[in-house]
Amino acid sequence: MKRLARVLWLYVAAAAFGQQGDQPRISRWREPLLWVDPGAVEKLDFAAGPGGRAGTPAPPFSFVEELSGGTHPKVKVRDRRGRTWAVKWGREVKPEIVAGRIVWACGYFAYATYFVPRGKIERVAPNLGRAGKYVAPDGTFTEARFELWDEGYLPGRTWSWDDNPFVGTRQLAGLKILVMLTSNWDDKDARNVREGSNTVISEATLKGRPVLRYLVADWGSSFGEWGAPFFYRDIWNCAPYTTQTGRFAALRDGTIEWGFRGSRNVSENVTRADVAWVMRWLGRISDRQVRQALEYSGAPPDEVACFAAALRTRIAKLQEISKE
Repeated sequence: MKRLARVLWLYVAAAAFGQQGDQPRISRWREPLLWVDPGAVEKLDFAAGPGGRAGTPAPPFSFVEELSGGTHPKVKVRDRRGRTWAVKWGREVKPEIVAGRIVWACGYFAYATYFVPRGKIERVAPNLGRAGKYVAPDGTFTEARFELWDEGYLPGRTWSWDDNPFVGTRQLAGLKILVMLTSNWDDKDARNVREGSNTVISEATLKGRPVLRYLVADWGSSFGEWGAPFFYRDIWNCAPYTTQTGRFAALRDGTIEWGFRGSRNVSENVTRADVAWVMRWLGRISDRQVRQALEYSGAPPDEVACFAAALRTRIAKLQEISKE
């Protein structure tokens, strides 16, 4: 019966995600996937991240176009190996790199991202828009995040936290816990039509089988202060991140009280059993790996020490909750 129900769901999903207007069609019979077993977490290279050391951007870089989406300046480039990258500057660079490695280590899909301290983009377009603040007329730049272009990304195809194939699963709850762990308050989903969603669906092939990857595509608004829109939110600011760690999570009468407040309420119905499940991977991330990710992101020593301590405190809180 479970197998039959799965087949029926895939059929309905394929029909629902069929051709709409000029949007691309999602191939039928692709399995929806949110999580995969990451294996030996303690052996993962948190400097290289999901793309590995072999995936490091290879200069020279050639300009393709400036990207207009999002709140931070970005350009699209190709490297020496013909791979396409979205290059971003600004305050989201460090949090995206660090959060992405934590998410990846826990089995969730995360884009291959790299910190490039300095470089040059050949044949850069004159009169750049927002990116002109970070790219000199001769194409030189500093402190950029390179993210491998997702060729399977399906424009306009997104999902919401309360309406997706994984509702009620440990895997979805685990992803919500990571959103709260990193204070990623910009957790917009398919319901945020005007602002745009940070949840996406991407076609891919995994171990020879076609899948639909469900992922959070933007972790840039992390490691700062959660709170009410416009007034109390911040990113990559260790002081409020540390302060709010005291209100991160607490157990009251067997129920978890989550302090996190983001664009969407992801704390609802997240249980101690869910925490225990994700801790099977999150709990194996070492202090060395956390510091490795922070150092690789370009964070100075004081930020490395501060964020490493706050993260460890939050993970310890989850560990305690899962065992009570």
